[in-house]
Amino acid sequence: AIQAREATADAWSARAKAVEATIQLETSRNTVERMQSAAADLGSTVARLRAESAALQIQTAGARKSLRLRAKAEQKLSAKLQEAISVIERMKADAAETASHRREERASARAVAEARDAAQDE
Repeated sequence: AIQAREATADAWSARAKAVEATIQLETSRNTVERMQSAAADLGSTVARLRAESAALQIQTAGARKSLRLRAKAEQKLSAKLQEAISVIERMKADAAETASHRREERASARAVAEARDAAQDE
């Protein structure tokens, strides 16, 4: 009877160890599953961040290109404005010269008229 009890105790002890091993195995599996799930979440987060990084690089490249195009357009506009200013300055100078010639012509015409009048008076 003692041996039977010892055998029963050994059997219960073996069962307890088996249950404990099963619990540890399940805990390990759950931990592995949780770790795999976390790794998958991290993987999707990394993929999302890479996609956002690529989008930002594209936007940055687009912004750089836009800035270069804008700078070129501003340079062209500046050159055209400079050219327009030069044309206006030449026109002002021509107008001033024309006005000066007209004054000279009027003064000359007045002098001729005065000389003619003086000659008629004599």
